[in-house]
Amino acid sequence: LQLMAEQVAAIIKLRLSRVEVNHEFSALVMVKQKLQFQRDLMEAILDNEPEGVCILGADGRFQQINMAGLEMLEAATLGQAAQQLPIDYVLPEFRDCFGRMLDQVRSGRHAIEEYRVLGLRGTVRWLESHAAPLHDETGSVASLILITRDVTAIKETHQHLELAARVFSDAQEGIIITDPANVIVDVNPAFCAITGYAREEIIGQTPRILHSGVQGPDFYVALWKVLSATGHWKGEIWNRKKNGELYAELISISALRNEQGEAVNYIGLFLDITEIKRQQGEMPAAPPA
Repeated sequence: LQLMAEQVAAIIKLRLSRVEVNHEFSALVMVKQKLQFQRDLMEAILDNEPEGVCILGADGRFQQINMAGLEMLEAATLGQAAQQLPIDYVLPEFRDCFGRMLDQVRSGRHAIEEYRVLGLRGTVRWLESHAAPLHDETGSVASLILITRDVTAIKETHQHLELAARVFSDAQEGIIITDPANVIVDVNPAFCAITGYAREEIIGQTPRILHSGVQGPDFYVALWKVLSATGHWKGEIWNRKKNGELYAELISISALRNEQGEAVNYIGLFLDITEIKRQQGEMPAAPPA
């Protein structure tokens, strides 16, 4: 009986151990499945992230990169992208700043840098990267993560705006911009030089402040009729400067319209042709100011 009792106890203990093992195994399977789900979810998020995400080793080599990052480098896979170092994609004139960014992150700090890259298919892009360190369990920088966006369109727009601003400020022709109600919203330096009005004096006024009286109301009615119908008008106008002096201008007026076809601004570009008119003997009698 004693022997049988010991055998039964051993069997029960063995069965309990098996139950515990099975329970622990099931728990491990669930943990593994949960980790795999989280990994798949993270990879799905990264692959659908519009910004490029890549992880570099401390040596500056690719360890991981998402689809957006691959597209910026014009690579199909991580293996194809990793055939050269990240800095090799950077144009030579930007490699010093790119290298300084990596060095800053290796020292444990965050960094932001703009630079240009040459893709594998020959496309040049402007990129902006926000780089940060990733630490291991000892606190050392084990790798670097770069969140990168393509800022080529922003750069090109900025350059176009800078060019437009330079044309506006440096043009020898007078430029006047009004809103749909024909209220002046901006003028360039040439306008001020021709008319004698300071920019601060003219903003908020209407072009009527320049009217000389040489042209009658019918002239302006016809002008607006053509401008409204075609979006453009070009001709000669006699206007009056701030000091009361008459001057002749050859002016071209254009309507800027939105997608609905509504005028949102009017732009006038004019040349002072007073001297030409004087030489031709076409100076009118000055109406009362």
